[in-house]
Amino acid sequence: MANEIFTTNHSPEKSTNPVGDFFTEAAGTWLNAAMPYLIVAAVLFICFNVLSSCIGWCLSIGGREMRAPGRPTMRIQRGGFESNPRGYFRDLRGR
Repeated sequence: MANEIFTTNHSPEKSTNPVGDFFTEAAGTWLNAAMPYLIVAAVLFICFNVLSSCIGWCLSIGGREMRAPGRPTMRIQRGGFESNPRGYFRDLRGR
């Protein structure tokens, strides 16, 4: 009984379901034909996303940003804050 589990069936018979065989064969053929295009599309998609985020981060037009002190949900330009932090806090408190 234990030996039956590890034996393989080497019979040349095919399955008796012609409809299932047709769809399995058609899906395998389509997948084999489309695989190079799917791989290229996936690689291009990943490269585009990585490059666009890197370009957006590295070459941001307004310069580097930072979290605004006293305003946890806002972001401000770091250069403007570093050039005049006293003015930022004066404007924040409305004086």
